[in-house]
Amino acid sequence: MEQSSHEVLDFLVTEEQLGVTFVTAAIENAPGTPSEQFLPVLRNAVTQEYHHVEALKEAGGQPLTTKSARPEQRRPSVD
Repeated sequence: MEQSSHEVLDFLVTEEQLGVTFVTAAIENAPGTPSEQFLPVLRNAVTQEYHHVEALKEAGGQPLTTKSARPEQRRPSVD
């Protein structure tokens, strides 16, 4: 099945928005973990993902959804 460029743009903008969601979650959960040392890289990544979203929207992409849910972060308990 052949997809139109509009459908591809819609998928890509949705995928990039999901990237923003996941990287934002990583930033929020990084303090106090080994990932904290990567906060500058994560902040750069979320900024790039955001710019991709905006560029794809300007090109005509419309997100396939306006909400995404993520499972709650579960950290192993330390006893």
